[in-house]
Amino acid sequence: MIGFKLDAKGTYGFKQKRSAWTEGSLVALQVFALADNLGNKTSQTARGSALSRIEMQFKKMAKQKFESICSQGLDFTLFLTGDIDLKYFFDASKDFEQIQSEFLNALSAQTDELGDQVMIYLGATINDFVVNSVLKEGNESLILTIDVDL
Repeated sequence: MIGFKLDAKGTYGFKQKRSAWTEGSLVALQVFALADNLGNKTSQTARGSALSRIEMQFKKMAKQKFESICSQGLDFTLFLTGDIDLKYFFDASKDFEQIQSEFLNALSAQTDELGDQVMIYLGATINDFVVNSVLKEGNESLILTIDVDL
């Protein structure tokens, strides 16, 4: 599969499905761009530069999403299942740096490298869950399970 799928379910009936292409698709674009213009160095350089800028923007967005995940200020348990097997409890009493370090170490122990696109979509799913949970009134323990298919 070129791409990934996220299937999320959580407290208060939260459900969400997301899927997208990955950085591998960008690599394919680079190969096609180079093959298309093997004799034209100017065109190769321009296309390669544009793709590099796109990749850098994805890295920035992924970093921002990761930081956003770690600064939610809400107690909830996250289960990642499927291609990633992880349980992490976001504890609102911990500071941002501690959550960021713990969550990053937990993710790193489960996967070599989580692609920028996956992190962007994972972050968006978690943010949507948090917004959904804050808008609900209740005393249920907040649990989010995301099945990850890489």
